[in-house]
Amino acid sequence: MLCFNIAFSQNTPDNIRKYNMDEVLIESNKTMNVGNFEPIATFEQKDIYLAPVNNLQDLLKYLQGMDIRVRGSEGVQADLTLRGGTFDQSIIMLNGVNFTDPQTGHHSLNIPIDISVIERIEILQGIDSWSAGTQAFCGVINIITKNGDAGNAISANATYGAHNYTSGAVVGEMNAKNFTMMLSANGTKTDGFATNTDFDIYNFYLNSSYRSATAGTFALQAGYNAKAFGANSFYSMAYPEQYEETQALIASLKWTKNITNLNVGATAYYRKHNDKFELFRWEKADWYEGHNYHKTNIYGINAFGAYNWNIGITTLGTDFRSEDILSSNLGEPLDNPKAVPGEDGAYYLMSKLRQHTDAYLQHYYSDKVWSLQVGLMAKGNNDFGFRAISGGNFRYTLDDNMHLSLALQQCERLPTFTDLYYTSATQRGNIDLEPEEALHSEILYSWNKINISNNTHLNLKSDVFYRWGYKTIDWVRIPAVEEQWHSENFTDVQTMGFDILLDYQLRNCYLMAVKLCYSYLDVNKKSNDNYLSQYATDFLRHQLMLGIQHKLYNFSNAPEQTNNISANWQFRFQDRAGEYANAANVIKDYAPYLLCDLKVIWQMNCYNVYLEATNLFDNRAYVDPSNLIQPGIWVKAGVAVNIGL
Repeated sequence: MLCFNIAFSQNTPDNIRKYNMDEVLIESNKTMNVGNFEPIATFEQKDIYLAPVNNLQDLLKYLQGMDIRVRGSEGVQADLTLRGGTFDQSIIMLNGVNFTDPQTGHHSLNIPIDISVIERIEILQGIDSWSAGTQAFCGVINIITKNGDAGNAISANATYGAHNYTSGAVVGEMNAKNFTMMLSANGTKTDGFATNTDFDIYNFYLNSSYRSATAGTFALQAGYNAKAFGANSFYSMAYPEQYEETQALIASLKWTKNITNLNVGATAYYRKHNDKFELFRWEKADWYEGHNYHKTNIYGINAFGAYNWNIGITTLGTDFRSEDILSSNLGEPLDNPKAVPGEDGAYYLMSKLRQHTDAYLQHYYSDKVWSLQVGLMAKGNNDFGFRAISGGNFRYTLDDNMHLSLALQQCERLPTFTDLYYTSATQRGNIDLEPEEALHSEILYSWNKINISNNTHLNLKSDVFYRWGYKTIDWVRIPAVEEQWHSENFTDVQTMGFDILLDYQLRNCYLMAVKLCYSYLDVNKKSNDNYLSQYATDFLRHQLMLGIQHKLYNFSNAPEQTNNISANWQFRFQDRAGEYANAANVIKDYAPYLLCDLKVIWQMNCYNVYLEATNLFDNRAYVDPSNLIQPGIWVKAGVAVNIGL
C-alpha cells in the first residue's frame, strides 16, 4: 500500500489521554512481540478519534492492507479480508486472545466493543502472528483496548443522524494502585436506509488487570454483543426478506510473570455465539420448513515460557482449543435432537465437535544491526490429523532510521463448519474438504521518523509479498449450469502484491494531516476456467486512500490544541478484480468506484462536538459485494464528553 500521511503530533487535544503502549502490548500479545518485529500496519488512537465513523467494521476500512466488504452498514455485518485472501483466512484477536468464529467468518467481527475504547489496532504477519498456538493464513488483526491505566475518568458520547440513527456509549475507567478497570456499554439502532436494513446493536465490555510483585499480572476481559437486523439479500438475491439475530459472549483470564530471565504466562478463554437466521422475515413460502439456528462454543487454554539467555530469547508454547456447534443444518445428525432455548418447536438437529492441540518453539536473536526469529509449530486435530509448519523473520538495520525485514512462513486454515456442512437452496457444503495451505514470503523496507526540519517528519514503509496457496477453499459454480454454489478445494492461488506507506508530519500549520494510500494485488489461479469463484479470485487489484485533516477555525486567545474546529476528509478509490452474477444471472465485471467520508469536529477542554457524513457525494452506483444495495450519503451529529476524576 502506498500511503502518504501528514499529521501533527501536537494537535491531539488535551482530552485525548496518552498511554504506555509498550506495557499493554506485552500483556496483550505475549510472544507476538518477543522478537520486536513491527506490525505490517497499525491504527493509533489519534486516528480512531478523528475517523468519521462510529463502529469497528467501518473503522477498519481506513487501515492499510484491509479489504472490508459490507453486507450490513454501521457495524451490522462485514467480511474482512487481508491481502487478497478470503473472509475466513484471517484471525481476529481482542487483546491477544483468538475469538475467531469457527462457523463462518461472517461472524468474526461480532466483537463487543465501542470504538471509543480501542487504543490501537495492528496487523501481524509472519511468525509474529503466532501466539500460543495461533497461526493465521493471511494475517492477524489484533484489537487492543484501554484497561484503565491512564487514570480515573468517565466519558460518554451520543450521536443522532439520518434514518433515525441513534447511538450512545458510556465508558468508565479506574486506576487504584495495582488494580485497573475499564467498563463500557453502548447501543446503536436505526430504521435503515432501505427496506429491511434496520438494526439494533448492543455491547457491554469489561477489561481489568491486577499487578502483584510476587504473583504476577492478571488480566480479565469479558463482553457481550447482541445484534438484530434486516439482512436484505445478504446471502441470496432471490430472497430479499432475510433477517438475522446474533449474540456473542466472550471471556478470558490471562496471567503473566517475570522470574529473573524467564517470562511465563497462561490464558484461559471462552466464546459462545448464537445465530438465528430467517430466510423469510414476513411472508413465508409454503415450502419453507423453518429458520436456521446455530450455537457455537469455543474454549481453550494456552501457556508459554520465554527464557532470555546469552544467545537470545527461546520461547516454548502450547495451546488446546475446542470448537463445537449445535445447529439445525450444520454438522452430523444428532441421535436425540435438542430444543432451541426460547424458540417454540425449534430443534438443533446436528452437532460437531473438533479439537486442536498445538505446540511451538521459537528462538529470537539480535545484535546491533540484525535480528533473527525462527520457529517450528506442531499442529494436531481430531479430524485432520497431525502436521508441522515452520517460519522465520529476519531484520537488518541499515542505519538508525532504516530497516529491512524478510519473512517466510508456512500457513494453514481448517474448513469452517459452513464450508463443510451448509446446505440451502443456493449453497452446498462439502464434508470431504481438506485444510487449505500456503507458503507466504515478504520483504519489508522501512524508513522511520527522518527529521527534515524542526517542523516536519517523514516516514516511509514499503513491502512486497508473495503467497502461494494450494488446496484453496472457495465457493464456486458454473453459470447457466449450476444454481447452487458449492465448496471445494478449488485451486492453486498465487497472490502477489506491494504496499508503500509514506508518512509526512507537519507542525504549527493550517494543514494538520494528509494521508494517501495505494495498494496493488495480482492473483493467478490454476483451476477449471468454467467456474465462477465467489471469493478466492475476487480481490482489490487497486486501492487508493486519501485522508486530509486541516483546521477550519482556531479561536483567538485559546490554546491551539483545546479550542479549534477541524475537518477530516477520507477518500477511498477501489478497483476490484473478479466477476459476479447479477439478478438476471448475467456475468458482470466489478466497476471501480470512489467514496468520500467527512468529519468536522470542534475540540474543547472536556467535550467535543462533531458532524460527520459517510458517502458524502451520494454515490449509489457502486456494487461491493455483488448486488447488495449500499447506503447513499448518511449524515450524523454528536457530542462526546470526557471527565477526569
